[in-house]
Amino acid sequence: MVYKLVNDYEEIEILLEDIFTEINMRKRMKDVLQNFSLKEGCVVERKAILFKNDLDENDLAQFKIPLDDYHVLIEIDSIASTINEDSQAYLTFEEFYSYLERNIGKYIVQEDEKSALLISVKQGLGI
Repeated sequence: MVYKLVNDYEEIEILLEDIFTEINMRKRMKDVLQNFSLKEGCVVERKAILFKNDLDENDLAQFKIPLDDYHVLIEIDSIASTINEDSQAYLTFEEFYSYLERNIGKYIVQEDEKSALLISVKQGLGI
C-alpha cells in the first residue's frame, strides 16, 4: 500500500479529527489518552496513531521516514474514511500534544478529568 505523506498542518488536523471522532464514537477516549501517556498508540477502523514501540522492526523498515522516540505516526486508510487517499503524517510529540490540548474539550467536557488526562499525556511524552 502506498501512502500519501501529508505535511500540511490543516490536512493533518483533518486526519486527526477523523481518528478522534472514531475513537469518541466507540467511547474509548479516556483509555486511549491513558495509552498515549505510556507511548502506546491506538488503531480503530483502519485509522491509527502509532508510537515507535507499537511497531516491530519489519514495520519500521517500511516507512519513508523513520519513526523515532520523539514522533507519532498518523495513518489512515481511505477505505475507512472520508479522506480520498491512504495518508500518513508524522508529528513531534509537542505538535501532537498541542493538538490534544486544543481539541480534547470536544470529547471530554469535565474540566478536572480533561486536565488530569492532559497532564498524564504530557508527562508520559516527556514534554
